Amino acid sequence: MNLNPVGPRDGQPNALYAKNVTSIALEVPISCVTPKGQTVIGAYTTASLPDGNGWKQVSRLGMPLVNELVIGVPDKDKFNHSLPTDDAQFLSYVTNPSLPVLLNALFGNAAKVPGTPRDDW
Repeated sequence: MNLNPVGPRDGQPNALYAKNVTSIALEVPISCVTPKGQTVIGAYTTASLPDGNGWKQVSRLGMPLVNELVIGVPDKDKFNHSLPTDDAQFLSYVTNPSLPVLLNALFGNAAKVPGTPRDDW
């Protein structure tokens, strides 16, 4: 695999060698997957590792950077092991975000802290 599109065909090592990569691509009319008038399709993915006799979910993604920037350190593992239907338990991280507070402490008024609780989500 050439990681440099303007470089030689064999110019970079194959970063995917000996890795498991799975892709599923579907192309269907939006009307087949959403109610009339709705244009948003929700999806998420998980990663699991062998755990005794089965598999244990260790990570989930769906909205980029939610776990990395929104969910607080004490609950990151809990978030990764949970399902989207259980997300209400993490609402305080959305309505009272800690990232703007940290950025404000580091960079002053370059990152203003929003009023809390936020209700503009």
